[in-house]
Amino acid sequence: IYFFFLVIQKSKTKTKIKIKAFRKIDLPENARILPPGAMVTMDFVEDRLNVYLDDNDVVVNVRFG
Repeated sequence: IYFFFLVIQKSKTKTKIKIKAFRKIDLPENARILPPGAMVTMDFVEDRLNVYLDDNDVVVNVRFG
């Protein structure tokens, strides 16, 4: 399974948008993929990576915890 995210680079004169992709296997072992509306525990695990997706499996946020 591949997930996608956008890289947006803005300058005063132009904006570049690149589409990047990664596989779940590329993530740390304790990563969580979280689709919209996913139920999650509220415990904080400092080395757990949370990857938040939108309805099209595009990454909208990434954070540890």
